[in-house]
Amino acid sequence: MPPPAAYGGRQPVASGMNPLAIASLACSLLGIVTALLGIASLALLLPIVGVILGHVALNDIRKTGKGGKPEAIAGTIIGYIAAILAVLVITILKGTADILG
Repeated sequence: MPPPAAYGGRQPVASGMNPLAIASLACSLLGIVTALLGIASLALLLPIVGVILGHVALNDIRKTGKGGKPEAIAGTIIGYIAAILAVLVITILKGTADILG
């Protein structure tokens, strides 16, 4: 067991999981939730961030051998799907607003 870090020092990472992979999955899933709630700005922004983080995580995992590849792949795929869903929801909301005046 490594000695504890000095006050204000960084704690060692407990697992070999890539944090960007988890962030990618979280952003992508939140993108779907915001799209279903009709929050247009976040519904479009979060999946894009999720896709970018997923690609960066996959590249990092390939170089370092850390874990998290399934999460990075899932975050990337869900991010693409969420971005398409967001565009559809925004289009439907805009069309409904135009019809209702």
